[in-house]
Amino acid sequence: MHPEKVKSVVTIATKFDWTPEGAQQEVRMLNADKILEKVPAFAKLLEDRHRKHWPDVMQRTADMMLALGNTPILTQKVLEKLKCPVLIVRGSEDSVVSKAESLWAERLIPNARYAELKGQPHPLEKVKLSLLVNLLKTSE
Repeated sequence: MHPEKVKSVVTIATKFDWTPEGAQQEVRMLNADKILEKVPAFAKLLEDRHRKHWPDVMQRTADMMLALGNTPILTQKVLEKLKCPVLIVRGSEDSVVSKAESLWAERLIPNARYAELKGQPHPLEKVKLSLLVNLLKTSE
């Protein structure tokens, strides 16, 4: 809406291909009760990060994903209008964001570039920061 206010954008593990079915699939993994039961170490990590509110954070994330599935925001029309340089970063082992959807966005955005972090997974917390920092430094 205000391209003059944005010099450049870096996206990291950004999901561009939202569908109702895909959102439903992602939301199934955000059940706080199941996480507590089946992956207590992950529940503890979430509690450390978000305190006692982590189940609410999970629910709000699920609600956001379902809304994106029903009404995607980053549509072809929106991406084609971007004016600033965009660096689209994805880990090669990302199981949530596909290479195809990232390359689709790169083709649509007039001044975009795709970069892949070899051997890196989806969650930003698991990405080797030195790889990301080096990529960002060489992209300036």
